[in-house]
Amino acid sequence: MNLSIILVFVLFLLFVTVSQSLTPRQIIPSPVTIEKVGEQKLAATIEWDGIDNNDNQTLFASLECDPLQAIEVENPFPYPVFSDRKVVFDLTVLISNVSVTCVGEMDTNADLIPDELSQLLPVKQITPKLFTVDSTGTNKYVATIKWDGTLNDDNQKLISDFDCHPKESVTIENAPQYPIFGDRKVSFDSTVQKTGNNISCSCNTDIYPVAEGLSTF
Repeated sequence: MNLSIILVFVLFLLFVTVSQSLTPRQIIPSPVTIEKVGEQKLAATIEWDGIDNNDNQTLFASLECDPLQAIEVENPFPYPVFSDRKVVFDLTVLISNVSVTCVGEMDTNADLIPDELSQLLPVKQITPKLFTVDSTGTNKYVATIKWDGTLNDDNQKLISDFDCHPKESVTIENAPQYPIFGDRKVSFDSTVQKTGNNISCSCNTDIYPVAEGLSTF
């Protein structure tokens, strides 16, 4: 009887010791970075580190962008191995001047399907607001663009452009500009050369160097 009690106690200690020594296997991804690699071509890169992973372990990686009609992910579901330490997605811009949001996801379980993804990675992006136009004098106007964003450093350089048509009717005096993210706004001075015409204007603010087709409005 005494022997039985001692045996149960020893087994309990072994269970506790083993359970405390287990380290959860996980992937520690970095935010998605996007760069222009050609005409209407972008490359989105996800790098990672991890805990208790075998270098030959196959991972699940995915990148999805919305709206689908504006940008195509040519290799949305590659299966890298852990030792690669990064995966690159090839993107083709189908429609420019459209705001695009991309979400990258990774997991140690290579058998996941898209609706079972477990980790959402935030995307570095600019979120511009509608521009405002104010009169500053006879045939003189100033257009102001403001923005917010995610994962941006206040000193990060941006590119901001403003364009109006027909070009012979209005002159933009200081476009493009290269503000920093912390400015949170930029202003463009314009002079109307011909009155009585319908004038349409568009603007674009993006992380510099520009990734064509992203963060525009």
